[in-house]
Amino acid sequence: MADTDPARGVRVAEATTVGELLRQADLQARRMLADVDAATAPARVRAWGEVVEAGAEAWRAIPSSGPRGAVDDDINTVHDVARGVHQLIVQGGWPPAGAPDPDAELIVARLYRVSDLVRTRHRPDGPIRPDATGDVEAARTWIMHSVLAATHAVRRSLEQYERALTSGRDRARLSGPTGELANVRELIRRVDVAEGLARGYLDLRWPATARGDRLDPVQPTMLETAINAWQTNAARALTNSPSVADLALVVRTQLDGAVVASAVGGAATHAGLLTHLEGTRMQRALTIFEGSAADLLKTLTLLSGRDRSFQARLVETSAQLRLAYRAIANDGTSLASSDTIRERVDIARALTAVQRGLVAGVDLAWRLHDAGRDPNLQVRAHGAHRIAGKSHQPGPSAGWVEAVDLVHNRLIPAPPPVRYALRGLTQEMTDRAIDAAAASYSTPPRPAQPAGDDLPGRHHRDRPPPATRPDPPAQGPSR
Repeated sequence: MADTDPARGVRVAEATTVGELLRQADLQARRMLADVDAATAPARVRAWGEVVEAGAEAWRAIPSSGPRGAVDDDINTVHDVARGVHQLIVQGGWPPAGAPDPDAELIVARLYRVSDLVRTRHRPDGPIRPDATGDVEAARTWIMHSVLAATHAVRRSLEQYERALTSGRDRARLSGPTGELANVRELIRRVDVAEGLARGYLDLRWPATARGDRLDPVQPTMLETAINAWQTNAARALTNSPSVADLALVVRTQLDGAVVASAVGGAATHAGLLTHLEGTRMQRALTIFEGSAADLLKTLTLLSGRDRSFQARLVETSAQLRLAYRAIANDGTSLASSDTIRERVDIARALTAVQRGLVAGVDLAWRLHDAGRDPNLQVRAHGAHRIAGKSHQPGPSAGWVEAVDLVHNRLIPAPPPVRYALRGLTQEMTDRAIDAAAASYSTPPRPAQPAGDDLPGRHHRDRPPPATRPDPPAQGPSR
């Protein structure tokens, strides 16, 4: 038996339970991974945002035993990244309108069926039986795993498409209008952020759920709650006509987060969760990121002047996050020692939280980059005049800033030299944010060499090659 989703015209195998639908969606996402090539990339990119949206709808339909905000923040953060990717598609014009991926459409149909089924059988404000809390947690885990598998398939297809664009022979085989290489690479990096966020959520949950073990709800810590709330509200503020003061507040908060992440990374290294090499690599990448963020913050402070017109929710969540940071990493007016940090928090969970924060910070960096390119961005005349005066771009005879605007230090549209400077600084911060997020994760161990493999060079060359090549080691987070 099969029925048809009326909104999408997709035939879906009949399922009577939420569990069956979730497993069907997950199986379909795994099938996407078995068919990865450049030709599938445009259709998958078109459908990916709807996969994430359907997953978010199913997630929010599932009842919660605690505050909705803390529960929904994990999927909301991934959903916000998908919205940013959709905006990039609209602005870049690739992929053009066309048919979505059929496998992704089946996932969408099944996840929407889950949300419909849950809403018809359970009131949103109804109580949850104590013996059902494990099922609720498992359902959300299956949803996130389906989103992760589909996202990974999309990223791999985009990587194949990128390789085809750089090959003259393969490029000629691509159908339809092809995307610009820079645009495709930006899509890959943004989709990779969503993949990292979904993977971070599953680190504590997925193996047990896949085995069918009972999974009790993982209660978020103060740090995890503050990071999730900040990421969600900062992403929304940056897409809602932010002021330069808003941009500066986001950069300042991300800069504070990098300092705390470095402290937590040091404590994790002392606890043996990271090797000395991994801890050093993480702290070096964070130090470079801090330098790029500080350069951008200096410019934004100059352009905002004394303007303090912040979005209220942005200020509130920034203050909550800084409070959580101080509770963990501050000792009076200085940073706490590694021993003190390990006494205050579960260092493994704190490391996971800052790692996810660094991954989500890449999405915020991209949004800052988009805001810096916005032609409607308003800046203070004094700061714009100082930055434009250092530019080598030929300007109008009257200067980039009108004299009357300088006298009153008015808000003016950012002149071209200012937009150029912001574009360079935000791109640098984005690149360094990607490096810091990648450096925060452990390197997968290399497979052990088989016994007797330490032969001299000539003997080693004379050995017959193996019949099959060994599988390559698992890759770390993409950069």
